[in-house]
Amino acid sequence: NKNGTVTSMMVDKPPENGKRGLSMVPAAIVAGSIVGASVMFWPFIAPALRRHVLPYIPATNEQVNNVVTALQTVRRSTGAKSMLDLGSGDGRLVVAAAKAGFNGVGVELNPWLNIWARVDALKNGVGKKVEFQTKDLWEVSCAPFDTVVIFGTSEMMGDLSQKLKTEMKPKSSLIVCRFPVPDVNPNVVIGEGIDTVWIYKPEDLGDHKERLA
Repeated sequence: NKNGTVTSMMVDKPPENGKRGLSMVPAAIVAGSIVGASVMFWPFIAPALRRHVLPYIPATNEQVNNVVTALQTVRRSTGAKSMLDLGSGDGRLVVAAAKAGFNGVGVELNPWLNIWARVDALKNGVGKKVEFQTKDLWEVSCAPFDTVVIFGTSEMMGDLSQKLKTEMKPKSSLIVCRFPVPDVNPNVVIGEGIDTVWIYKPEDLGDHKERLA
């Protein structure tokens, strides 16, 4: 002022709520990222929490070729027209079977892999000949199909053979890759090593649990 004295001026502080709001933005972003990642990766994690784990391991080109050869072998002997792939992954076996003239259904628990499979089927011109279902393979009936294909694990083949023997219709065929059905002699063997494919008749599967007792 004119007397040379200094007067203090009161300045309003910015509202603290604004600071709190800004400080919460990074936390909200992190939380949203965690939720988004959980939604995206849960289909990959969930199968590992089940009793029998069927991991996603893409079939090699040789395995695909051997399975198609097996399907053609079965068709020549039984006239098979339909196939069910239990644990179909990215759908490459179902697509290859459709290109070979089969009507194929793939059952896969992971919805993201099923989306990939549907796109691949459309790209290969067989979108109308295939179907991909997002289901647990243990909840799907094998009864309607002429042929069932499974890339299993050694731990699950015993229990799975019980399901297949009960559900598969007469004159149908089971095609197995990577791990054979324990204690059962296949009708046909195609390929060798990790690319080996075995063909079984459901009536030959027997009672796995009784044989191990």
